[in-house]
Amino acid sequence: MTSVYVCFAVYALCVSLITSDSRLNFIANSEVIKELIQPLVMRCSIQTPNSEGNGSIAVTFMNILHETTGSLATVSKNNKYDPSSDTSLNKVRGYLSDQGSKESYLQITWTNPTSLQTGKYTCVARTRNYAGVVENLEATLTVSVTKTSFDDLVDVVVDVLKNLDVEKTKIRVLQEKLDKVITIPDLSCKVGYNLIMHGSLYACVWVSKVEKNYIDARDDCKEKGGHLLTLKTHEKFQLFLRNDPGRYLWIGLNDRESENTFRWEDDNSICNIYCQEKIFATGEPNNINNEDCAAYYPTRHIVNDNDCESLNYYMCEHPL
Repeated sequence: MTSVYVCFAVYALCVSLITSDSRLNFIANSEVIKELIQPLVMRCSIQTPNSEGNGSIAVTFMNILHETTGSLATVSKNNKYDPSSDTSLNKVRGYLSDQGSKESYLQITWTNPTSLQTGKYTCVARTRNYAGVVENLEATLTVSVTKTSFDDLVDVVVDVLKNLDVEKTKIRVLQEKLDKVITIPDLSCKVGYNLIMHGSLYACVWVSKVEKNYIDARDDCKEKGGHLLTLKTHEKFQLFLRNDPGRYLWIGLNDRESENTFRWEDDNSICNIYCQEKIFATGEPNNINNEDCAAYYPTRHIVNDNDCESLNYYMCEHPL
């Protein structure tokens, strides 16, 4: 038996062990563990070479034992893992390879080890060659789990704060990248207009204090750099309802050019039958007395067609 040093690549730390066969590597993330603040990870592995001209050597069994607790974890061809007698053991991983080119291993982890995990550990591996000859390999290591001191806790806090600073820096860099990609809309309204919002929708509106007929109201909105309010979508209607001034209002919709072909003032697009069903009252528009212009009725929260020469208040809006 020889004394050697091996390193656990995941933790980049070395630990002394005694092994009877250099093919069997038994390592831990550290030979001294701080109780409750440092995990304890042990890994036993073996990579059996192919026998010259006679095939490979198979690993059939691996087991990790503690000098007082006994068997902690087992992986075999018949059972993937056997239950551990150590209930504080958090994770067991293992794999047995039939091919010499692949590594067989058994790994155990305690997230919050205590002094109970102090002691000598043994890893046993069993192999079978092409002729059926069985060979048992063994390796040992010793781990000490020590009490956590106040200074240890201070070090942990310092590390956490350092990691927090790193994460904050990552978030700041990510935010800067997002700011370059995402354009935040300008929510400033023209003089005299007020910003109304509901959810992700917003609009700049102006409400008249005097009544005018439809044409005069439309022209006044144009002079103010906007147009009569449009209610093309359900969401836009909800935005308006939550900012309802409580007055009869002209909205920017009429069929003055062609009967029953209602067009919006802002872009001359058509409000088809489906659009009309969403905003007009039941049975409207009915064109009684040549009603060609749309008005909002606050008492019923709906739109009705109205005589364009009637006098109503009105709401202007301008695009953002």
